[in-house]
Amino acid sequence: MKKSINKNISIYFLYFSVLMFCLISACSWAVSNETTAEKEKIMKSNELEHRGKELRKAIDDAYEKLADAEALRGKNTITDVVIKYIPIGTSFDDAEAILRAAGFKVEEREMNAKEPKVFSRIRDYKLTPLFAGTSVNVILRPKSNDDWSTVQSLRSNINIIYP
Repeated sequence: MKKSINKNISIYFLYFSVLMFCLISACSWAVSNETTAEKEKIMKSNELEHRGKELRKAIDDAYEKLADAEALRGKNTITDVVIKYIPIGTSFDDAEAILRAAGFKVEEREMNAKEPKVFSRIRDYKLTPLFAGTSVNVILRPKSNDDWSTVQSLRSNINIIYP
């Protein structure tokens, strides 16, 4: 009888040990996955921030090139510069994050409009001769009113605003 009780206790102890091992493993796996997801989110956030800063530098370079060539006019298209940092097919959320990191004020999405879009601007970008102001504008367009998942097209300009 005593051997039977000891054997049952040993079996219960073994089951309990296996159960505890599985429980601890599951918990550590969940924490590990959560940490990995957080790291990926931070890495993506850092990548978008970096891309935004690169975009701002590219815009600054484009402005300086136009200014040095005395080619700044009322509306100066720089879509070719911006599209390198926000290629067609970029998620809308990522595109907006890149623009914010570059210093743009990103307005609310114009949903249910005839032409849905997101307008973003750097107001008072540079002071030019004759005290004219400049702004940099980027317009992002989705696939449709119902599909804001990715950027379908974009347009960007450096605008000279005379007083």
